[in-house]
Order: sequence, then structure tokens, then C-alpha cells
Amino acid sequence: IINISTFVPEDQAEEQDRDFNERWGDLLQITRSGSGWVEFALSGKGAGVRDIMERHGYTKDEVMVFGDNYNDIEMLSSVTHSFAMAGADDEVKAHAKYVTPSVEDVIERFLNTGEIG
Repeated sequence: IINISTFVPEDQAEEQDRDFNERWGDLLQITRSGSGWVEFALSGKGAGVRDIMERHGYTKDEVMVFGDNYNDIEMLSSVTHSFAMAGADDEVKAHAKYVTPSVEDVIERFLNTGEIG
């Protein structure tokens, strides 16, 4: 199991966030992953990306990541070439170096020209 997500109605979000963090905050990373959704994981996406980089000998300058939600913030902050999706909230975009409407366009451009961003 990588993570578990649950739906919490928005009118209960603040209370549930507090309860979840009191009960499991020392054991799990708990993040919001969209309107009403809460994600529980042993480690965040940032830790996963760092683990992959370490295992394969990549530096943070050799990796691209793409994210669109609050559960992606740690990942976006962990590499040099981070892309938030155009529809993401401004808080998520603030943690990315670039904003893009399309993952495919970024990858196609990189493969054709070697340019990032």
C-alpha cells in the first residue's frame, strides 16, 4: 500500500484534519489531495522521488515532476524542474518552477529540443 485516500465533506474538513493529525500525524503524512479528499501515506511523494533519484544516481537537476494538488507540494519542491498544472491552486503553483497546461507538451518539447520550461 502506497497511500490511502478518503473523502471528507468540506464542512467537516477542519475538524477531521485536526482529528486525523492528532491520531496518526506522528506515523503518517496526511495531506489534502483535492476538494474533500484526504491522503494518508507512510511518506510523501517528495520522499518517493528522492528515493528514486538516490537509487538510480540522479540529481535533482536531472528529474522533472508534474503536480496539480496539495499532496504534490513536497514533490514539486524536491527537484529543480517542477511543473504545476495550469488548473492547480495558486498555493500549489507557488511551489513549482514552471506552470504548464499539458504534461505531453513539456515532454515533447524536451525530447525534440532538449529545452525545459
